[in-house]
Amino acid sequence: MSKSRDARYRQVIDHIETALNTTANARTYPAVRPNDTEDPPLRDWTGTEQPKKIPGNWAAPANTIAGNPLTRATKDEKANNRGVFNHSAFTVDGQQYTRNYCRYYYEDRYNDPGYIRLVDPKYQELQCDEYPFASTAQGANSESYDYSLRALGKQHNGLQGSALNSFYTKYRVVNPGDPFWVMIDP
Repeated sequence: MSKSRDARYRQVIDHIETALNTTANARTYPAVRPNDTEDPPLRDWTGTEQPKKIPGNWAAPANTIAGNPLTRATKDEKANNRGVFNHSAFTVDGQQYTRNYCRYYYEDRYNDPGYIRLVDPKYQELQCDEYPFASTAQGANSESYDYSLRALGKQHNGLQGSALNSFYTKYRVVNPGDPFWVMIDP
């Protein structure tokens, strides 16, 4: 992904870049903390957040968690990945949240029409972006890896999803288990 060539979905690229950065990804939602059993994990930062185990980084050394490839998921794995953070409704501290974890973690963004217009003037809507992609076996339902969520513009999310599907076709990453990595070109 290129920040200059693919500027139409720059918000997704920035999210993935942060998720792949082991020195920054501890501050992405949902947080990973020792002995945290909350579902979803707390949105407040406590200072005990740990770096996430997120694979797929082309620039990371081979044979490391970050340097492990992403692999295409089965249809069931993809559905299970989305199911981790896309709930019809859930309650935290007596407050009802609908649709997904992003509405919980980024409540301020969803409630600010000015922010929504800023990030997506065409559609004026936010969507929940996840990394690793739901279409990978390493997505949100993986027991071996962590994931990152970010609320961002619907248009950016949709355009990146289309680009990812084109990538899969062009490079024949079409069968469950087919490996690939992500590289961010500044």
